[in-house]
Amino acid sequence: MNETAKDTSHGSFAPLRQKLFAVLWGATVIGNTGSFIRDVASSWLMTDLSTSPTAVAMVQAAATLPVFLLAIPAGVLADILDRRKFLIAIQLLLAGVSVCLMLLTAWGMQTIGSLVALTFLGGVGAALLIGAAGLVIVGGISHVIKLPKGEADLVPSNHWPEPLTATPIENDRGPVLILVEYRIAPSDRVPFLQALERLSAERRRDGAYAWGVTEDAADPGLMLEWFQVESWAEHLRQHRRVSKADADVQEEVLRFHQGPQRPVVRHLLAVHGREPRPVH
Repeated sequence: MNETAKDTSHGSFAPLRQKLFAVLWGATVIGNTGSFIRDVASSWLMTDLSTSPTAVAMVQAAATLPVFLLAIPAGVLADILDRRKFLIAIQLLLAGVSVCLMLLTAWGMQTIGSLVALTFLGGVGAALLIGAAGLVIVGGISHVIKLPKGEADLVPSNHWPEPLTATPIENDRGPVLILVEYRIAPSDRVPFLQALERLSAERRRDGAYAWGVTEDAADPGLMLEWFQVESWAEHLRQHRRVSKADADVQEEVLRFHQGPQRPVVRHLLAVHGREPRPVH
């Protein structure tokens, strides 16, 4: 039975717990929805002004062409100019376009040329908004969600001895299954699994592509940690990748192990159709 301590502090919706991100994200969604509604309404309005397929296509081109032309320059402008003033100017432009469309349509003064021109200006505003809003969101969230300060000691510990083997092993032989047997007290089960979960991150970072924990059904105090690496050479590299910070995590796990000897470690090699040639 696999048991791991779960970390619920991260997830796909974790950024929405930040008020700044939630407000900006919601405003962007609402703004994009309004732009799509405006473009669809412009297309239908064009069908009333003209039955020409070219005229309808011109509305679609006017709405999307600015995105192709200004997507990259918009990001550059947002990085150079004052982003707050830039966003305000874009919103004023989009508001002006919407007001003009509304008034011209209500007064019956809308023409093919004015509709295409206003749709193009709306597309320009939408394209500029994409770059500016993206930079504002990234810049704001980066001050709220901080990366680790980097206090961990990443100097190689070199404390993990080379595995003992009966015969030399080819470097490309694999995959390799590593088993580590721990004997723990029942009262230490939960904190042991929590410490082992922290160790699993180090195992995966150093080269393991699979990791898990099992226990003996007949002997619940016997816990078996296992992880797999692609080849024997990769496992040897894994020994050299362990830092002093990783060694501290391993020592934390070993505190729960009972018995006079250290945990038993086994290295199991995959057996294929034919025996590998011995290394001379």
